[in-house]
Order: sequence, then C-alpha cells, then structure tokens
Amino acid sequence: MLYGYKPRGLTTCGGDLTLKKPQFREEGFKTVVFESYSRVEKAVLSLVGETWLKGVSTRNIETVMSTLGIDGFSAASVTKINKELDEQVNEFLNRELGRIVYMYVDATYFRVRDGARYVTGLC
Repeated sequence: MLYGYKPRGLTTCGGDLTLKKPQFREEGFKTVVFESYSRVEKAVLSLVGETWLKGVSTRNIETVMSTLGIDGFSAASVTKINKELDEQVNEFLNRELGRIVYMYVDATYFRVRDGARYVTGLC
C-alpha cells in the first residue's frame, strides 16, 4: 500500500529538481530511476526535448513534469536544455566526415522487338 512520497533531489544541467519517490511500509521500493542519477538526467533531457518537439510550450512542460512527479522545473530550464540540445545537434551536423569515395552506377533495360522476337537490351 502506498503511504505517500519521499522527496529526492536531482541536479541536472537544467537546474535542481525534486523527484517524488513512492513510500511503502510492507515492502521496499527500489527502481533504477532513483539509483542511477545519470540515467535519470538523460531521461529528463530526452523527455524535455521530445515534449518540446511535439509542440508543447516551454511553460506547459513544467506542468507535464510535475504530473510525472518532477518538481522545480521552469520555462527557463526548458529553454536552457533546448539550447544545449541545439548545440549538440549543430555539432553533429557540422562534424568533419573525412573523405568519402563513391560511384554512381545506373542502367536501364528495355525489351525491344528484333524481327520476330523480343530481346532485352542494355542502354
């Protein structure tokens, strides 16, 4: 039976957050989300970016995050995270690819009539 939540702090590049960890009396609650903070931060950053790409405003993302049990998220945090994601995307798009060798090969086959028979010809 759920007996409330215990606040757990998480510091991300977007600012300090408070996660709500469920509390149970009869059995312990253990999850990888609260154990590995680096994974949590990546998940939060991914969620913010994905939500923003879906068209949710920066102010409404705060509401989405609080619904998921993450408090302390502001529109400024979303803007900061999106700016960092934009920098990573631009870095990826503008990276040096090195020398790329390629060759285009194209051919067209036609069935043409040659006297009384049809033959396949390469043009």
